Amino acid sequence: MPVAEWYHRHWPGVRVGDPVPGKCPRCWYELRPGHRVTIRSVPAGLEGCVESGAPGVVTSVEPSDPPIAVALEASAVASGRFHRTELFYVIGQKPDV
Repeated sequence: MPVAEWYHRHWPGVRVGDPVPGKCPRCWYELRPGHRVTIRSVPAGLEGCVESGAPGVVTSVEPSDPPIAVALEASAVASGRFHRTELFYVIGQKPDV
């Protein structure tokens, strides 16, 4: 489902890309190095190199913009930096990674 459609269906009135006021198991979990993620939305600098849904692993979370570094799998680039709203936490992994 496209991100804009998800926002429209589940959170009408919230702008696409803004954090939602509720907790979603894939969206709210605080990410740390070692967590498996998938790309929710591709940032402008990575368009054409990374596809939505691509898997990866968080390598660092730093006080930069964007703050989350991800080692990417099955993408044209080996890594990228993302905002939290651009990533989904992969459910089913040990949360204490």
